[in-house]
Amino acid sequence: MAITKKQQELDLAKWLKSEEIGADACGSFDYCVKCDKNLENPCEKAYNAFNKKPVAKKAPAKKAEAKPAVKAEEKPVAKVEVKPAVKATVAATKAPATKAKKK
Repeated sequence: MAITKKQQELDLAKWLKSEEIGADACGSFDYCVKCDKNLENPCEKAYNAFNKKPVAKKAPAKKAEAKPAVKAEEKPVAKVEVKPAVKATVAATKAPATKAKKK
C-alpha cells in the first residue's frame, strides 16, 4: 500500500488535532463525510471528493420547434348580451282593471 503525499499531510493534521483534543480525531473533519475506510488512502480520497468542484452541465440542445402555419387574420366577433324578456309579476296580473270615468 503506497501512501501518497496528500494522505501523509492529512494524517499529520489528524494526529496533531488528536493530540490537541486528547482523542482520536478520525471522522471529525468536514471531508470525513465522504470517507470510505476500506479504500487505499481514504483521507485523500475523501478530501478530494469533498473539495471537488461540481461540473457545470450544459443545457440540453433544444430541438427546433415546427412553427404553425400562418392563419388568415380573423376578425374579432362582437359579443352581444341577450337579456331575457321581462316577465309580468304575479301581483300585476291579479290587479283589478281600472275603469275610465265618463264625464
